[in-house]
Amino acid sequence: MQHYEKVYNVGLYVMILDYDLAIISNYYASAYRTWERRFAARQLAVILYEASEDLPQLLGRDFRNTLTCLPLWDGAAEDLNVIGKRLNAFKHSNQDILKQLRIFVGAHRDRDAGKQLEVIDGIEPLAIYKLAADFYESIHPLTEFLIKVTTILGKPDVILSHLLKTPEFTNPPQGL
Repeated sequence: MQHYEKVYNVGLYVMILDYDLAIISNYYASAYRTWERRFAARQLAVILYEASEDLPQLLGRDFRNTLTCLPLWDGAAEDLNVIGKRLNAFKHSNQDILKQLRIFVGAHRDRDAGKQLEVIDGIEPLAIYKLAADFYESIHPLTEFLIKVTTILGKPDVILSHLLKTPEFTNPPQGL
């Protein structure tokens, strides 16, 4: 049931990402101090950077090959292409700033504390929060796409069809 595993993995990744974005956005919205808002913005930048790097890989050739093995709706591949283009556009538009924030102050990769403070002081939390909203506009259609695919995978005839193609059914163990 490798196709199920691939679809469920991507679906769970997106759901965790969605929830993390909601949690950090809520933290940002309730933050009182400037440092807290900048902290939330830094964490949000790391999440956005990592997700914009990971999602194109998760939705790559292997995932697309899986989709061709499923009885999806006409235009499913085109729908995923549109989503992928939106995700790539976000990545290319925002990669530099998100990467800088991730390296200098999100992951504390730079050991120059003065440079870290300089970058932190330059953070405009609301600008990062707006980037998250832009990113979410790309994630929401992906979530809907994955829900639609998962609904199809839950149909008894689709489940049975895939079970019958597994090695356990095509080559059952001998001697039982």
